[in-house]
Amino acid sequence: MKRSMFIALVAFLLFTSSNVNAQFKVGGGLAYANEINNVGISINTGYDFSENWAAEVDFTYFFKHNMLTFSSFDFDGNYFFNFGLYPLLGLNINIIGVHIPDLYIDGVGNIGAITASTTEFGFNMGLGYRFNLGESLSFSPEMRYTVGGFNYFRAGLKLMYQF
Repeated sequence: MKRSMFIALVAFLLFTSSNVNAQFKVGGGLAYANEINNVGISINTGYDFSENWAAEVDFTYFFKHNMLTFSSFDFDGNYFFNFGLYPLLGLNINIIGVHIPDLYIDGVGNIGAITASTTEFGFNMGLGYRFNLGESLSFSPEMRYTVGGFNYFRAGLKLMYQF
């Protein structure tokens, strides 16, 4: 897992470093995923190659719910139309974990805590709209569907600062 994340990050940096006119952006946001029925916070980075093309890498941490932890890495490409609408396509990595504290079973006794996790890969497809709030700041509502080892719909809002 660490190796694949490192390779994806290196490929992203090599790909984005070739364009002098591109702009780097960072930000944060909120998201809601229907399959886990919970809200999460995100850290977002991106690189605009031109007025129309961009790549983004996002990490979303969903708050613990019913002993379940859920995190998502997204590697998306965006095409911006002149009026702000953009489709997105990309890759997704989900990390799903469960932690059950000390468990006592009648007749058996205390069997201790149980912890398990899994990593699932998928593909993102979605739609967003970028509202420019000035030269360097933008606000984007997005919705996406992830298909793969764990299928779910996610709606989110993000605020990005562009350098």
